[in-house]
Amino acid sequence: MNIYDGGYVYENTHNEYIARVEHEVYFNSLLSLDMDILVRYFKGTSVIPVFRVFVLHDDETVDYEISCDVIDANLNISYQTGQRRTMSMTLSNADGHWIYGARNTLWHGMRFRLDCGVVIGDTLYWQRQGVFLLQEPSHAADGSRRTVSLTLCDKWGLWDGSVYGSTQFKTIIPAGIPMRQAFDSIIHEDDNTGKMWDEKPLRFDNEYMDTTTYYTIKQDAGQNKSENLQSMAATISCDVYYDAKGCCNVASNISEFMNNNFPVVWRFTEGDADCSSPTLRYNRSRYYNKIITKGNIVNGYQFSAVAENRNRRSLYNTIDCPITPKVNNNTHLYSDTLCLEQSMKEMVDQSRGLLSVSLTTGYLPFLDVNQAVCLNFPSAGINDGVYVIDSISYSIGTACTMSLSLTSNTEVIF
Repeated sequence: MNIYDGGYVYENTHNEYIARVEHEVYFNSLLSLDMDILVRYFKGTSVIPVFRVFVLHDDETVDYEISCDVIDANLNISYQTGQRRTMSMTLSNADGHWIYGARNTLWHGMRFRLDCGVVIGDTLYWQRQGVFLLQEPSHAADGSRRTVSLTLCDKWGLWDGSVYGSTQFKTIIPAGIPMRQAFDSIIHEDDNTGKMWDEKPLRFDNEYMDTTTYYTIKQDAGQNKSENLQSMAATISCDVYYDAKGCCNVASNISEFMNNNFPVVWRFTEGDADCSSPTLRYNRSRYYNKIITKGNIVNGYQFSAVAENRNRRSLYNTIDCPITPKVNNNTHLYSDTLCLEQSMKEMVDQSRGLLSVSLTTGYLPFLDVNQAVCLNFPSAGINDGVYVIDSISYSIGTACTMSLSLTSNTEVIF
């Protein structure tokens, strides 16, 4: 694995010199460049991948770096509410330094940060790829070669039982308080040591800043806090997840889909040396093109709304295809608007994967889920098609081949 130290990049297994670095910057400056410049960098020059891994304090400031001990690692990112990022990592343990247990060098819930970088010319560009929690390690020995393998998840593991998450007492969140405050009360709860479970700020969708809880939320002791977080997010048709910087996000992507507001960040072209031919897949299982959501009843009126796929580009629209309806009942919805947003979100979520593409490519560390890329593969029948990234998976090493799964924006139903 290529790592950076003291102005130089070298391969840590054989201590082999790779490159000299004069400048370090984060990827925000790289992504501000024009697409043509990005293409020239990543398709026309030799790109050198670089990685670093830090152990963090509980407040997520850096404690120390462990990149020299990392033999290999794998990173997976999937678009979904809840846990989006997982990582596995193998550390050299030749001297027996890595020991699991309280007050040792590895412990349950230990925090790590992964940065992925690339050297272009004499500049090293860094991209943060997540804050991770240690779930469990496993030790191995093959002769004199001793290693420890770590299984890690993103900070959603604080809430879903992967690492922590069970409520100690019965939880009650009353009706009528700001929705943001309700999320804050869980995310920033005291962990019984005088510290918050998560000290990072909550990133909350501005569209729902004035929204209040519509009902009293109750949870018995011993249940996972993730259930409350996902239930509240579903009420306002939002995703709740942790981003690459380790911040909890409560955000809606419905407006992005409705406005087709996904700027293209990369272009894959037939003949690219580092890109495989795409594999197309059609999947209509459990798909509905008309979703009816019925909410609570107040003074004899039942809140309700309908979302319908009338996009003529879609293979499954209701204009050219038989109507396949689905009816949802949710007594937590107290307005027609909330019912409509719920129907729209489900329609958007199920549209992902209807017409999908998978491919492998070279190292492009600036890619993330919910970004859009352009594909031009005439032999596969894809002519400048725009696709939204659903998942990314890659091994962290010297080759760094990435596997992508994408959904065609022709199936975006609004």
